[in-house]
Amino acid sequence: MRTIQNHFTSSLARRFVPVARGTWRPAFAAITLSVVVTAPAMADQYRDCVALAAQNPDAAYDFSLQWESTDTTGGALHCGGIALMGLRLFDAAAERFERAASLATKVEDSERAVLYRQAGDAWLATSNSTKALEAFTAGLRYLPKDPALLFGRARAHDLAEAPAAGLEDVNMALGVAPERVDFLVLRARFYRQLGSYDLALADITTALAAGADAIPIQLERGMVRYEQGDLTAARSDWQAVIERDRRPNGEPGAAAAAAARFIAEIEKENATTQP
Repeated sequence: MRTIQNHFTSSLARRFVPVARGTWRPAFAAITLSVVVTAPAMADQYRDCVALAAQNPDAAYDFSLQWESTDTTGGALHCGGIALMGLRLFDAAAERFERAASLATKVEDSERAVLYRQAGDAWLATSNSTKALEAFTAGLRYLPKDPALLFGRARAHDLAEAPAAGLEDVNMALGVAPERVDFLVLRARFYRQLGSYDLALADITTALAAGADAIPIQLERGMVRYEQGDLTAARSDWQAVIERDRRPNGEPGAAAAAAARFIAEIEKENATTQP
């Protein structure tokens, strides 16, 4: 089996999980804690704080700290976590989401699970697979079949280089939400890592037919073809990624950068095998 260990385990490539772009976004303000909204004295504070976090996260964090001493709903901690995400202080944000989930006395189980999911997403942003696994697992105690929590834990397993455990979680997620193409692409990644190339390519084909973004899928398909020994096809996929993946300013995106590194690996291998 061919591998691209020195590049794939690099900081860039390990952090790039090729899910279909646009289908997964950590929506940290997507929930509104019902206990806060139904407490009239706190509803306005919560809404104002969350709105402020989108515009001025530093001010929103200060607002949440002032409110926290009198809050028992979890709203202040949740808003503070959202603000910290905006400041890119992911570990601190994760801790506040976890505190909101564990300390808030009146939130619904479904809301507590989502707070743990948001904590897990924040831990993933710090590349802390251990903390992310703990957070997603905590959320699954409240919503055992939630596909977003299962997908999150699968991504944490991927970060921890545990493809068998990740495959188990993403299979359960697909059992609940079979339409999610990002789940399929992550499963293809696990299949590849486990040497099940035909299954990986089948998921990739299904995802492409469903209209998923070709950039992360071609990056993954190139890796499958590389490990199958088809260097020409792998290079073709990665070259397509390099041509298509551009940031708004015209610079290469994360997938293009990874593809360029993989092509460089092929060229290095070819150079060392030439007589």
